[in-house]
Amino acid sequence: MKQRLVLVMFLIVLASAMAPMSYAMPSLDKHLLLYQKDSATWLPVPWGAWAYMRYTSASDRFWFQVNGHDFPQALKGTTYQLIYYPDPWPGNGLICLGNGKVNSRGDLSFSSFATIRDIPVSTDQNYAQGAKIWLVTNADVNCTSRQMIAWNPSQYLFEAWFIRFHSTHNWVNKLVKVDIGNQTSEKQTVVGYQGVSISSWGPVEPTTHGGSWGTITLGTCRVTYAPGTGANDRDKAGYVRVCGVGSFARDGVLTIRVLNGQGVDSFKVYVNNVLIDTYVPAQHQGEVWENHTYPLQSMPTGCITIKIQATGPSWSGINTYGQLAVDWVQLTWTQ
Repeated sequence: MKQRLVLVMFLIVLASAMAPMSYAMPSLDKHLLLYQKDSATWLPVPWGAWAYMRYTSASDRFWFQVNGHDFPQALKGTTYQLIYYPDPWPGNGLICLGNGKVNSRGDLSFSSFATIRDIPVSTDQNYAQGAKIWLVTNADVNCTSRQMIAWNPSQYLFEAWFIRFHSTHNWVNKLVKVDIGNQTSEKQTVVGYQGVSISSWGPVEPTTHGGSWGTITLGTCRVTYAPGTGANDRDKAGYVRVCGVGSFARDGVLTIRVLNGQGVDSFKVYVNNVLIDTYVPAQHQGEVWENHTYPLQSMPTGCITIKIQATGPSWSGINTYGQLAVDWVQLTWTQ
């Protein structure tokens, strides 16, 4: 083991001196060793795969370099994700930091940055000790839902010690609220240069057809499905597009206000074509406005498309009033 340690330390120095720099980075002031561990004892596997990581401990972004070696033949060509893993299993809220592929020599090398807040997060069971950093196979982690989806520890590299990172970015809270039916709000500008648009909705209600609409203020809702009005006949969905979400965006929360009306107003919600909720209401009397809130574990940036789709059976008044009324859609985040 002493000879192994000497070899590892020599290769660490070599990797530090020769690691490729594809763009200017700030000073990478900390380092971390990752290696294969025996999942029964959690001790290092002798002569197993290993990697050396350099990173920034405090910056506006988490910058890093990874150089890995001695991956076995069976893992050559495999893509690996560098992740921050918060306990407990399956690591809900984990962060995918970057990825690279093992080459034909059994080596892996990549460098990048990730826009993140401080790690570890306060809900991490290891908060007092620090953050776990792992290299896991790409197939075993879902970077959108931010959790592990399989467990093959013999293929992973685990941290030799915990780390901490402090974000120096000046985080600002952002809010966009789209008042469906208010045509000014439906076309508002976001952060000065991009904005909001809607598509495939029914006409403004109750201005168009009258009725109580859950005693909503006059003229401030639309339905996702209005028979005979065009595109939303196809999938019974209304769309809201919000552009101007910055590259630092994190901690997104989507809230929609939907009328639980006289029919069965079940629906699905999508964000950038990813299903985030399927809702079926309980039996009720009358018409009730309900707020539905969804934390966005992976906050998209740039433009975000929100799709709200009616999925319930047609009710008796659908040919006049349509189905599934929405009052407003609100998106909050920090960046």
